[in-house]
Amino acid sequence: MKKLLFIVLTSLYSSSIYAIQCHVPNEQEEYEEIIEICNEEAEQGLVDAQYNLAVLYDKSDKGDEYKKKAAYWYQKAAEQGDVDAQFNLALMYDEGEGVEQDKKKAIYWYQKAADQNDPDALNNLGAMYYYGEGVEEDRSLADKYFKQACDLGTKEGCENYSK
Repeated sequence: MKKLLFIVLTSLYSSSIYAIQCHVPNEQEEYEEIIEICNEEAEQGLVDAQYNLAVLYDKSDKGDEYKKKAAYWYQKAAEQGDVDAQFNLALMYDEGEGVEQDKKKAIYWYQKAADQNDPDALNNLGAMYYYGEGVEEDRSLADKYFKQACDLGTKEGCENYSK
């Protein structure tokens, strides 16, 4: 049993060390080189690499093709439960950036992130219900989400809750 636990822990540790190579580059690093490293790790299913690769594509100034790639990798990481990927994917669907605008899919991913107590997702979900975007307008449910966002320290959630 100890040997099995050691093997499992060793493999987890080595996977996490390997995933550290994929990161958002600083100004001195080569962007394309980091993309290549991240892509290799993301293809192996490493959620941190998938998220970091999505961020690299999302923050790029290389146009809509990179936004589509960002959405693809956010989706992969979001499906593995990464809360930041869920929120960013929701934003992309909400705004129609890199994907066709789809308020229902935005609601779905905001809800996934909100279920993990992401304050920004709770606030945005509240706004969707407040304005009836992708869902039937429900001001009391909107207030519930705004209050939760506020309780988690989001200034915007507090401002929306006090309306």
